[in-house]
Amino acid sequence: MGKTRLVEFHDSKKNHYYSLGYILEENDKFIIFESVDLSGRLESILIARKNKKQRFIKKSKYIDLYKKIISYNKKNNLYNPYKLTIQNKLLQTNTEQDLTNILNNLIKEKIFVTIEAKNNDKDFNDDNTRSGWIEKITKKNNINFLALYDNLDKLSKLKIKQKKIAKIELVSVRGKVIDKVRK
Repeated sequence: MGKTRLVEFHDSKKNHYYSLGYILEENDKFIIFESVDLSGRLESILIARKNKKQRFIKKSKYIDLYKKIISYNKKNNLYNPYKLTIQNKLLQTNTEQDLTNILNNLIKEKIFVTIEAKNNDKDFNDDNTRSGWIEKITKKNNINFLALYDNLDKLSKLKIKQKKIAKIELVSVRGKVIDKVRK
């Protein structure tokens, strides 16, 4: 599909995930999606496991309105004010091993991420997410994760099973701001 078409991304009804943006890459297992915020600016780039409940709406009045807002923002250099970028090599994902490679790259770069679990998990927040830094991938494909709490002071170490991951926000405005504040 590529980055040329604005779409609404709806995930399973259980998680109620919704976002407006562009599909950057897509294959049998994963989608890499550029999410746009309510102001028509780049908000995040995420990778999501494909599932049968995902829907992509390609045409709606909402999309038509946001095409105009995004076009205005791009013309006035307002679309990506935080300079969110992602290395193209991160966008090659066909297998679980590729996901492991992406995770290793996030570790190396010390990138703040938000992980969403597939199902309810005791180690995740009410919205099934955890934000922080991936520290290590174990031999059993578990992730040692350093979770940051909303007050930005408290950290906790978690083990997350890689196969439980539904989505990972690879780069985001929130992540970039938190990285700057915590340095």
